[in-house]
Amino acid sequence: MHYVFHARLRGFYARSVQRLAKGDGLAVTRERAVLDCDAVAARRGVRIGMSVSEAKMLLREGTFVSWAASDHVADQEAWLDVAARYTGALEPFDQHTAFLDLTGHPDPLLIALRAVDALRALGYEVLWGMAQTKWLARLGSLLDAKQEPLRDPAAFLWPLPPRHLPISPEAQERLVMLGYTTIGEVATLGLETLYEQFGKESLCIQQSAWGGWHEPVRGLYPQAALTDRVYFENPVEDRLALDRSLRKLSKRLGHALKESDAVGLDISVDLDTEENVHSLKRRFVKAIDGPELLYSGLSLMFEKVCEPVLGIRVTLPRLTHAVRVQTSLAGERPDRQTGIETAFQQLRQVYGEEAIKRASEIEIKRRDLVLKAWRDATGWY
Repeated sequence: MHYVFHARLRGFYARSVQRLAKGDGLAVTRERAVLDCDAVAARRGVRIGMSVSEAKMLLREGTFVSWAASDHVADQEAWLDVAARYTGALEPFDQHTAFLDLTGHPDPLLIALRAVDALRALGYEVLWGMAQTKWLARLGSLLDAKQEPLRDPAAFLWPLPPRHLPISPEAQERLVMLGYTTIGEVATLGLETLYEQFGKESLCIQQSAWGGWHEPVRGLYPQAALTDRVYFENPVEDRLALDRSLRKLSKRLGHALKESDAVGLDISVDLDTEENVHSLKRRFVKAIDGPELLYSGLSLMFEKVCEPVLGIRVTLPRLTHAVRVQTSLAGERPDRQTGIETAFQQLRQVYGEEAIKRASEIEIKRRDLVLKAWRDATGWY
């Protein structure tokens, strides 16, 4: 069973650009519609989704700011960093919304509530929804339905109009033209009947009317990062059991590092306990490039962990591409004292200057160069 949580921050954009407010009330606009507004504008009747012309009639002395993604990057990263503590797969949908995959956790609803509390602590009003599918969780956050779409998808969906289904606008309009005013009425239709009217889209219509049509949550944040996790059925306090889990996580993440040819200096660990989520972070001097170094780093971070643990989530952020350096004749890196240049000098001192040469130092006879040019031009050998 999948558990998808979708969070929506009301007032996110207005707070980011509040410094630009010059009048009484503030509205942020995008594509000639209101994207967000502050409390003053809301009290005067401005609503999200309202046309800009209508909003200006209500907010004559207010400030209207056009949305620009660059104005909100810092605030977006700040709240996503908090949300990332509670999941290994975080997919931003818009700058003020994101999906969190809580599948596999012993108590997904508890983690969702903790995430909501943490986001509210940042000063935001949080609307959220939780369901087995992404689109239904997003619809739940739009209506602030919380866990209702998860508990009873049909009871939540069926009274709503077909425009809420994740289908094309043309299909939504056709359903209404055919006389289906609620999703519950659409759910009574068979697949053959739907196929006659909607073709390939019929399967999506039928499954989504019952709350289905699954899409995976993509781990898009943080970028250039690897994440893995392990959860326990019961709280674990035994050090040996934790050590075995750390070895498994190190092995899986270490192999992923090697496959992606990446390295990193940072390790971030989120510990789910019965009371809270604890975050541990540490930067190491030596780059982590495989299972052995990762396990050593995790072991150091877990030295002072004494609380029973329900789950461990390890993240390797800010990964960079591994720079591979060819070793020298002496078996060392060329940037060290016993590098390739030193090896050359040692050989020449023992056997003479002509004993060894670089390829760039070898002189090619003029006759050989002419013959090579002739062969390249004519193909004659």
